[in-house]
Amino acid sequence: MPKLELSEEQVLELLLQLSPEGKRKALEILRRHVEWEQVADKVRERWKEICVGRGIDWERLSDEGKEALVDEWLHQR
Repeated sequence: MPKLELSEEQVLELLLQLSPEGKRKALEILRRHVEWEQVADKVRERWKEICVGRGIDWERLSDEGKEALVDEWLHQR
Protein backbone atom coordinates (compact mmCIF):
# COMPACT_ATOMS: atom_id res chain seq x y z
CA MET A 1 0.00 0.00 0.00
CA PRO A 2 1.45 3.41 -0.93
CA LYS A 3 2.23 5.82 1.86
CA LEU A 4 0.27 9.08 1.85
CA GLU A 5 1.90 12.28 2.99
CA LEU A 6 -0.74 14.17 4.97
CA SER A 7 -0.48 16.87 7.59
CA GLU A 8 -1.97 16.23 11.01
CA GLU A 9 -4.68 18.75 10.18
CA GLN A 10 -5.60 16.80 7.03
CA VAL A 11 -5.76 13.55 8.99
CA LEU A 12 -8.02 15.16 11.59
CA GLU A 13 -10.28 16.49 8.83
CA LEU A 14 -10.51 12.96 7.37
CA LEU A 15 -11.34 11.50 10.78
CA LEU A 16 -14.27 13.89 11.06
CA GLN A 17 -15.63 12.47 7.80
CA LEU A 18 -15.87 8.95 9.21
CA SER A 19 -19.18 7.38 10.09
CA PRO A 20 -20.05 7.30 13.79
CA GLU A 21 -18.89 3.66 13.92
CA GLY A 22 -15.65 4.56 12.14
CA LYS A 23 -15.07 7.38 14.62
CA ARG A 24 -15.62 4.97 17.53
CA LYS A 25 -13.12 2.52 16.04
CA ALA A 26 -10.56 5.26 15.44
CA LEU A 27 -11.01 6.54 18.99
CA GLU A 28 -10.54 3.04 20.43
CA ILE A 29 -7.37 2.48 18.39
CA LEU A 30 -5.97 5.84 19.49
CA ARG A 31 -6.92 5.19 23.13
CA ARG A 32 -5.09 1.86 23.13
CA HIS A 33 -2.09 3.42 21.43
CA VAL A 34 -1.90 6.25 23.99
CA GLU A 35 -2.20 3.76 26.86
CA TRP A 36 0.63 1.67 25.37
CA GLU A 37 2.83 4.77 25.02
CA GLN A 38 2.20 5.63 28.68
CA VAL A 39 3.16 2.12 29.78
CA ALA A 40 6.26 2.18 27.58
CA ASP A 41 7.29 5.55 29.07
CA LYS A 42 6.97 4.15 32.61
CA VAL A 43 9.00 1.07 31.69
CA ARG A 44 11.75 3.23 30.14
CA GLU A 45 11.89 5.36 33.28
CA ARG A 46 12.20 2.25 35.44
CA TRP A 47 15.05 0.89 33.29
CA LYS A 48 16.81 4.25 33.66
CA GLU A 49 16.46 4.01 37.45
CA ILE A 50 17.86 0.47 37.45
CA CYS A 51 20.80 1.63 35.34
CA VAL A 52 21.56 4.53 37.69
CA GLY A 53 21.70 2.05 40.57
CA ARG A 54 24.26 0.00 38.63
CA GLY A 55 26.34 2.93 37.40
CA ILE A 56 25.19 2.68 33.78
CA ASP A 57 24.16 5.69 31.68
CA TRP A 58 21.02 4.46 29.90
CA GLU A 59 20.90 7.54 27.66
CA ARG A 60 24.37 6.87 26.23
CA LEU A 61 23.57 3.27 25.28
CA SER A 62 22.68 2.51 21.66
CA ASP A 63 19.34 0.85 20.99
CA GLU A 64 21.20 -2.42 20.49
CA GLY A 65 23.05 -1.90 23.77
CA LYS A 66 19.79 -1.27 25.61
CA GLU A 67 18.24 -4.39 24.12
CA ALA A 68 21.28 -6.49 25.04
CA LEU A 69 21.30 -5.14 28.60
CA VAL A 70 17.59 -5.75 29.14
CA ASP A 71 17.91 -9.23 27.63
CA GLU A 72 20.85 -10.01 29.90
CA TRP A 73 19.03 -8.82 33.02
CA LEU A 74 15.82 -10.62 32.16
CA HIS A 75 17.65 -13.93 31.68
CA GLN A 76 19.86 -13.77 34.78
CA ARG A 77 19.36 -16.55 37.24
